[in-house]
Amino acid sequence: MINTEFFKLNDTLRSGSYNALAKIINSAEIYLHKIDNEYELKKQKNSKLSIFFIVEGEAGFNGKYLPEFTTVIPSTNEEYVFFSKRASILEIELNLCKEQIKETSEKLPLIIKYSETRAYKEDCKSEKTTSRMILDDGVIPCFAMGSVETCGPDCVAEHEHANVDQFFFSLPGTETYLTVSGEKLLFPEKTAMHVPLGSSHGVAVDEGAKLHYLWCDFYLDETTSDYIKTAHKFI
Repeated sequence: MINTEFFKLNDTLRSGSYNALAKIINSAEIYLHKIDNEYELKKQKNSKLSIFFIVEGEAGFNGKYLPEFTTVIPSTNEEYVFFSKRASILEIELNLCKEQIKETSEKLPLIIKYSETRAYKEDCKSEKTTSRMILDDGVIPCFAMGSVETCGPDCVAEHEHANVDQFFFSLPGTETYLTVSGEKLLFPEKTAMHVPLGSSHGVAVDEGAKLHYLWCDFYLDETTSDYIKTAHKFI
């Protein structure tokens, strides 16, 4: 039995903020937020850097509405608020040192449209798979984020990342299976699944099923960036 954790954003959950995969990844905390007319997500100035991904719905950010699948990285020096009639938002709160935050702050805030992300190929994926790089190596220290999309029958061949702690988040409509160190796990939509450091992992997509998920990589150190540059071949 593998030691992995998951959290599913059920439609029955009340509006609010939920700590998913709490204390599982050393370099980050993962949150899922359900916001509506009665609940806004407000953040004060603090020493943490957060990456937000709008999972579903249209969300307002400091007065500007953004479509689903938009990535937002606010400045740590400003207060901000997310609001919506109905939206779900994934938050990755990174545990960076002061020097890393200072290094990154000049690039912020960032708003990344999904339609403008770069496509890449990878040896473990089929030709019909669409892979997108959302946050490439070097934008945020020791972190990268992208997505994978395909329909069955298809698969992502089982492979390892020896120096990467990782979690996946399945986007709406996904219904597939994630294999971690030989164990097959159901991976339904709107689920955060931890892929433990050093474990092998892959994805199987049955005929007629859909796969669309985010991958979030946390490096042990900067040397891991060599792997990212080699494995992801931009189109």
